[in-house]
Amino acid sequence: MAMLEQLRRDFRTGSRKYLKTIFRLNGSVLPYGALFALPGAIATGILHATWNPDLKGTDNIEVARFGDVWTAYTFSLGFLVVFRNNQAYNRFWEGASKVHEIRAELFSCASTLMAYCSSKEEMQEEVANFQELLIRLVSLLFATCMSEISNDDDDELDPGEMMQVIDLTGIDRQSLDHMQHSPSRCEVIIQWITRLMIESLHNKIIDVPPPILNRSTTDLAAAIVDIYRVRKIKEVPFPFPYSQMVLLMLAVYSLVTPILASQLIDSLYMAVVASFCVQTAFWSLYQIADEIDQPFGTDPNDLPMQDMQMDFNRSLLHLIQPATQRVPSFVRPSSAMRLTRVGKVDHLSASHKVLAMESQPSEAKLEATSSISSISAPLAPRRKTGTRRKLGLKKKRRVLTDSEPGQIEVPFEVRIIDTSAAETTDEPQPNRGRAPPYFSRVSR
Repeated sequence: MAMLEQLRRDFRTGSRKYLKTIFRLNGSVLPYGALFALPGAIATGILHATWNPDLKGTDNIEVARFGDVWTAYTFSLGFLVVFRNNQAYNRFWEGASKVHEIRAELFSCASTLMAYCSSKEEMQEEVANFQELLIRLVSLLFATCMSEISNDDDDELDPGEMMQVIDLTGIDRQSLDHMQHSPSRCEVIIQWITRLMIESLHNKIIDVPPPILNRSTTDLAAAIVDIYRVRKIKEVPFPFPYSQMVLLMLAVYSLVTPILASQLIDSLYMAVVASFCVQTAFWSLYQIADEIDQPFGTDPNDLPMQDMQMDFNRSLLHLIQPATQRVPSFVRPSSAMRLTRVGKVDHLSASHKVLAMESQPSEAKLEATSSISSISAPLAPRRKTGTRRKLGLKKKRRVLTDSEPGQIEVPFEVRIIDTSAAETTDEPQPNRGRAPPYFSRVSR
């Protein structure tokens, strides 16, 4: 019964998802394919009713022989359309991959440079100025890259569709004007970041040997290479002769198919339906290729570049916080180490989960400076039925008020999935001298 109930729930969930996908119009190419196929379907009905009304199907020998030759033409057209779709999908996937690689390389460059900063008290003012300028330049670089590869005109965009950049207040106007009128803004910003790194190294703001600094320069060099690879997708269109040939063959197919369908199919309604469905399929496949060939823009099927930019800015602003720059304090607990599970979070949305963090028992003698501690939970008893229950208890989530102590906003979900079977004791254990392995899982 439990299996049948699970199958029923899965069927209801899957059917709703599939129906929602089929009848969704936002980003769909089916309306365009149906629009191109509609004239052919109407022509099929008119020809079937007026041209040779008593000579249909195999009785019309000339049309039947031409239909055999037309099969080869249809196969060639289908091959070309599928190949066009494969090339468009490869361009789409390469563009998405390179944009994420640029984001990772720029964040890695900014993160390592902040980690290399000096920790001396007398240098903290210079370090703060360096970090503030660094995240602004990195944010400006990513936003400039996204705006340059976008297919939409900036003058036609709404303010909400423009790229978000961290506040540029403090940067001199002359430098911004120079970047604005430069032939390649990304190259100018990368040069600024490189010079900022070298000057900070000479001024002892970055307190690492020059060979170690090569890590950041390598990330920056890889970022500019990927920027040009992304620009290649926008600047180099799909070859014109290939597109022209496919469109010409589709036009001929749309003209000849109504003639063949009206003469080879006896039923009027079946001839109209067959002509409409076949033409809609071919035109929709071509529309898919034309839609995803350029993945940069504001269309429903384009990459969410504005959301990526805002997520990148949130990461940079979180990176510069003092709590991120400081290594967390740690006191090794006397209790046995437990396993935890970390759930995923949608980085392109601003939603986060608020969890209650309770303290350890007093026997652990943890310092009060630790703001996050594990949650003690016993093993859940197994059910006596034939089904097995997974280990662990899912921690209940609740919204905390400002008056409750120990609260913290975290973008993941923590669950205890296992605990040690032995009783917690303060006696020395055989493996206490070695750090036991720590396991974590990221649920997909």
